[in-house]
Amino acid sequence: KKAVLFRKIKGHQGSLISNLLGGREFLSLAFGCAPEEVLKEYVQRAKQPRKPDILSSGPSQEVVRTGRKMDVRLLPALIHHEKDAGPYITAGLAIAKDPETGIRNVSFNRIQIIGSQELLINIPQQLGVIQKKAEAMGNPLEVAVAIGNHPFEMMAASSKPPFGVDEFDLAGALRQTPLDLVPCKTISLEVPARAEVILEGEIPPNTKQEEGPFGDFMGYYVPMTMSHLFRLKAITHRRNFIFQAIEAGSIEDVHLLSLPREAVSYSSLIEKGVQVETVSLRTMLFNCFISIRKRFEDEAKMVISNAFENYPWLKYCVVVDHDVDIFDPKDVWWAIGTRSCPE
Repeated sequence: KKAVLFRKIKGHQGSLISNLLGGREFLSLAFGCAPEEVLKEYVQRAKQPRKPDILSSGPSQEVVRTGRKMDVRLLPALIHHEKDAGPYITAGLAIAKDPETGIRNVSFNRIQIIGSQELLINIPQQLGVIQKKAEAMGNPLEVAVAIGNHPFEMMAASSKPPFGVDEFDLAGALRQTPLDLVPCKTISLEVPARAEVILEGEIPPNTKQEEGPFGDFMGYYVPMTMSHLFRLKAITHRRNFIFQAIEAGSIEDVHLLSLPREAVSYSSLIEKGVQVETVSLRTMLFNCFISIRKRFEDEAKMVISNAFENYPWLKYCVVVDHDVDIFDPKDVWWAIGTRSCPE
């Protein structure tokens, strides 16, 4: 439950921070509420999306490097696990626009550094759909990667809203004020004005290389796979930038991914009239604990069914009474042992 800051890294530029979201109380600082109110606060704020403001300049562009002056290997990206293929950028927000609609998409993607100006980016899901559209047109896809962001931008990027929803609108909702963006220097995208580091580049069509292995969040290595080449066109950053790293599967990773998904289940149950105390995916993203004030005997069955309908990753769901602390696994196991009958 401590963030860790390294101020000097031999052979690299900038500082390095990790475990920025290592406790729910860290998120409560961002929201300005008690830790137990974070989920409800997220749900309320998310209802009011706000479009970003575009500024002419910002701290994320205090230093601009292009051509031979840029070398992504100078960033303090980590080799997180023994068998990782190399240093990975794990806390970067990949920003791109749909070539058909112009709508922005923001997501977390693992990015392997393979050279001074070349990286490999794994792009499943929505960013992959956008890239395929550009590739079908015979065009490269412009992509910017923002590193060192406010927790609200990070939560928005990990929330997986429906395709065509701009995650930066959600970031504005969580901030309760529009997010400030600035135009990139070499590509036609806008990026967070107060990020620490920005990588500007493009994904050429039909250019894949072997990427991985990489230690992923389930505790297993993702095997070597074919990922897209990302060619760098510029690096911009603050003068004294702080590079951020997130270890896949760490408590920080779980906090980041769990809150938006807890919000979906919580909101759905509230709409059905369930008296929900809170929802937790915090121990492992495949497992869900829900506490309710039970109104009738079979209500827990309905709650479990609703959880599986709203969260496709879910494998195990436990519903308990409101007096059980679902953030304490020992308390949950006590409830399972004393308040349920396997028959």
